[in-house]
Amino acid sequence: MSQFLDAILRRNVFMAKYGDVVFSTERLSFQEVKRKVEAKINTYETLNGKVINQFISLKEEKLTMNGLIFPEYHQSAQQRLESLYTILREGKPQLLSLTSKESSFPTGLWLIERIEETQNLFRANGEAQKIQFSLDLIRSET
Repeated sequence: MSQFLDAILRRNVFMAKYGDVVFSTERLSFQEVKRKVEAKINTYETLNGKVINQFISLKEEKLTMNGLIFPEYHQSAQQRLESLYTILREGKPQLLSLTSKESSFPTGLWLIERIEETQNLFRANGEAQKIQFSLDLIRSET
């Protein structure tokens, strides 16, 4: 691990860590996190016609992280994004840790369900000046 990355992790100045990929304002950052939790509900009708809903279990939990990269200002952000594609292809759940003020806390194991990337504002050499990404994670029970 690089000295820069070691320093970021020691100071807890990262936004999140998924496996070995660190999200920070200096490298790969996100602007929005959406969380979706669904429950499995069974609906029953009683003899007198009253409808009763009964909680069965949690169905699934998902996170979506949307980010914006300006390669000129975010050092090695594109390589970190490529690391996420590698994790997706491997199909193995990774530990996700999020930060809150001065501490980080693990949220459990998550699988990458989808990565979406949009590049625009191209230079004459074909290099994108702006990259938007969306990372969809689903909680893994393993």
